[in-house]
Amino acid sequence: MTKAFQPRPYQDLIINHEIDILRCNVWAGMGMGKTVATLTTLEDLFMAGAETQPALVLAPLRVAASTWPDEAVTQATSAAS
Repeated sequence: MTKAFQPRPYQDLIINHEIDILRCNVWAGMGMGKTVATLTTLEDLFMAGAETQPALVLAPLRVAASTWPDEAVTQATSAAS
């Protein structure tokens, strides 16, 4: 069973920034939770009735091809639990 995502304080800053400024950049180091914070933002906006598609994410090829799909599945699984 996957544990529900609990954002760290700095991830709350990312989420709030992305909600406040819809076209923004997130400059944070590797492993800081940018992907899961952004997926959380998109889910929160979607649940609030905002238009969330399409969403443009610029990332290195490996991150775009592997990390994003893996995190999306993980987050969807934890949300369903």
